[in-house]
Amino acid sequence: MRNRSISIITENHWHNGFLGTGHKAMAVLDGVSYKDSDPFILFMDDVLDLPGGKPVGGAHPPLSVEFRRSSTD
Repeated sequence: MRNRSISIITENHWHNGFLGTGHKAMAVLDGVSYKDSDPFILFMDDVLDLPGGKPVGGAHPPLSVEFRRSSTD
């Protein structure tokens, strides 16, 4: 395993998420080069405070885990 250090700290802003009212999203690695964010290409944070109703989403592994799993099946 490669030892790494923190090279940059970013402070990003919340935006309205695609689910509408009650969904905030933030690109955690916005503006960070792939070399510095490897193995992540996109890393998002979501806050959900949705009104009652039909559940959305659900548990899901990070895309890198999904890709590795599907590429070995």
